[in-house]
Amino acid sequence: MALRRFGVAARAMILAGIAPVAHSFHVPRAAVSWGLRTQAVSAPITKRFMGGGGSEIPQVTVGEAQSILEGGDDSAKTVVYLDVRTEPEFQQIRVPGSVLVTAFEAGPAGMTPVPDFMEKVAEMYPDKSAVKLLVGCKSGMRSAAATSALAGAGYDATNIAGGITEWAASELPTETGSQA
Repeated sequence: MALRRFGVAARAMILAGIAPVAHSFHVPRAAVSWGLRTQAVSAPITKRFMGGGGSEIPQVTVGEAQSILEGGDDSAKTVVYLDVRTEPEFQQIRVPGSVLVTAFEAGPAGMTPVPDFMEKVAEMYPDKSAVKLLVGCKSGMRSAAATSALAGAGYDATNIAGGITEWAASELPTETGSQA
């Protein structure tokens, strides 16, 4: 079972062009609609994920993310915790004040990209220069893929390493239930 979960996460990362691969995979239409591409790379994944074209995807720890959310960022941009998990995951536990825009949904073949993810983000945040997106999920895998797509579209987007799992383990503030 753990191998299957790894395979799903690895496939999502490969689709986003951020995982080391020796061969290519079929890219679903949704991934293409996000503007994602596959790329064979040989470098291991490090603290900063490698995105398509060799670009680095900025990544922060949960402690650094909390500090930025509390105003520890010197920019005049609005800082948003963008949660890219599913609605049930979001209702189970989330960062207070976070915004949900699901990037991947469960399907028969595992997690697949939501085709209109980028459109939803663009509707919510049309001025890319006015917002800093801290992107989180359960463990940091889906958010890394979403961060890559958002950064490629011109957003100031940063992945949160460890996601909500690490956030909760660090005993940072969380909330549950439907958002008011």
